[in-house]
Amino acid sequence: MDGSSAYAEVQPDPELNLTGDWTIEGWFRDDDPNGFNHDNRTILSKGDPNIPGTDVPYFLQVGRNNLIAGLRTNGQNYLLTFDLNYLGLKPRDWHHVAVTFRASQNVLNLWLDGQHVTYVVVPSHSSLGNTQPLDIGRKGPVTGQYWKGAIDDVRIWNVIRTGDQIAAAYRQELTGLQLGLVGNWKFDEGRGTLAVDSAGTPQNAMLIGEASWLSNIPQR
Repeated sequence: MDGSSAYAEVQPDPELNLTGDWTIEGWFRDDDPNGFNHDNRTILSKGDPNIPGTDVPYFLQVGRNNLIAGLRTNGQNYLLTFDLNYLGLKPRDWHHVAVTFRASQNVLNLWLDGQHVTYVVVPSHSSLGNTQPLDIGRKGPVTGQYWKGAIDDVRIWNVIRTGDQIAAAYRQELTGLQLGLVGNWKFDEGRGTLAVDSAGTPQNAMLIGEASWLSNIPQR
């Protein structure tokens, strides 16, 4: 999926309102003319923090050369950040990101291109989540922060994926039943305005705005 001022939206579903353990994954390419050095842009977000009373159980962004992941609860963001320039990553190349959250220990862990790069222990966690949509490519209707670039093969899990599992599977599309996988949008359709969810009960994503399909996809 590609486009500026564009996004894909998944209608509210309790399966995606993850308030315990979770793993989020996806491929991204940053086409901002400033490379990674731009205002925050959103790869995905479950809810909009600028809608009053909203807890955001997970979100993923890039801004000011950092990859930013985490959650928001009781009006406070709890974040994991990582300097993308530290590894010499090129914005116009495809990169895979995976983030896990272990609720019992309040620990966020980050993988880039199959390699574990950092972690952080956040002070607390009491999020109830929200009943808002999952947005892929923006941070909700109020905050916006639209992604400028491309996103592919987004996966949402209600379990913690291990480093070995992430490294073994990130370069290939998943097939068959996957324990704990509650959402997987491969963006393989190539036409139309629906991205099909291939995990469990279908929760298809609607492409909105200037979103378009790509034939240039991450190397598998």
